[in-house]
This record gives sequence, structure tokens and C-alpha cells, in this order.
Amino acid sequence: HRDVIEPSVTVVEIASGKLVAKYRGMRKKELRHLCARDAETIFAIQTELANAGEDQRYFRGAPTAYEADLTAGDTSYLVAPTLRLDPRAGRLRALGSARQQAHMRHGLSIKYDPKFNEVIASYPSTNTVMIYDADSGRIKQQVDCAAIGLRYPCGVALLPGQDFYAVAGYWQNLFIFERGTHVLHRELSHSPMLFGHSHMVAV
Repeated sequence: HRDVIEPSVTVVEIASGKLVAKYRGMRKKELRHLCARDAETIFAIQTELANAGEDQRYFRGAPTAYEADLTAGDTSYLVAPTLRLDPRAGRLRALGSARQQAHMRHGLSIKYDPKFNEVIASYPSTNTVMIYDADSGRIKQQVDCAAIGLRYPCGVALLPGQDFYAVAGYWQNLFIFERGTHVLHRELSHSPMLFGHSHMVAV
């Protein structure tokens, strides 16, 4: 496994290249992807890798059958809560309850929606999409994507000039959701074969 030296979020002044601030993440966890509304409203996706099969502990006593994660390869993903900058404390804080954090494995795409002041994040290993309130970091909604036919939700993209966003599965399906309500619009969705991907951009 990779050694994590110093997971951190840095704020840099573009004009001068000056380091404005640095906020450290949680030890042993990677900080992979970020989104920001401004310099004080920053969300960070974390990841922690383990040996293949070590994630099975999360499924003991679960009401559903364990499904191997096709995106993981010879590794597995442990719980790694998504973080939000707490500007008053000058540090990053973990979001959600312990129950909600159990679904924060293999966090991947994360997007800020300025119209609704929300953050949308995907967690392929738990077939989950979460919607956060940008002001507080509170989880407003949690979408069980497996229940609606979208396995391993990876890429998230806001559709330009529209009140919709797209979420693509790792291997197949491109589902369209309404921004703000997060209602699935099946009549706008597609079922392409994607053959593995992580992120996407809508133009």
C-alpha cells in the first residue's frame, strides 16, 4: 500500500503563488479530491486502502448480501469520512454520524452546486451518493444507487445551463437527477457500457 506522508488541503494565492493556509487531514488516510465554494468552504474526499477482503467486516450483520467491489482490484476500501473545513477552528472536520460514515468508503467525485448551495459526492464501494449542505456540512440526503439500478456510482457532473446533473456507474448506466430535489429522471437517463472510469465532465 501507499504510504501517506501528510494528507492536507492547501490554499494558494494564484497571483503570487503564496501559501495562504494549510489544513491537515486524518492520519493514514489519503486526501484525493476537493471542491470549494470559497477559501473557507472546502470539502475533501478521503480514502483508506486495505488488503483485498478486509472491507467484509462492514457487511457482518448487514441486511443485504455482500457484493465484491469490481472497482477495487487487489485492494479494498475502509471507512474514510468526507471532511469539511471548519474555518473557526482552522482545521478539517469529519462529516456525518457513525452510521452515515459507514457508507463513506472509496469517496470519488465531489461537486459543488452553486444554485442550491449543495455538495454532491459519490461513493462507489457502497453504491451511494450523498448530498451535503455547503454551509453546515450536514448530510441532507443519501441515495442508495443499487436500489435504483446504478451500481458503483463514480462520475458526477452538473449539466451546463440545466437543472440536472449526471451520475455514471463504473461499468454502465448514466443516470440523470434533478438538482435540488435529487429526483431520478429515468426518461432522460441512458444505459451505455462504460467499461470502467472514475470522473467525467459535462460540456
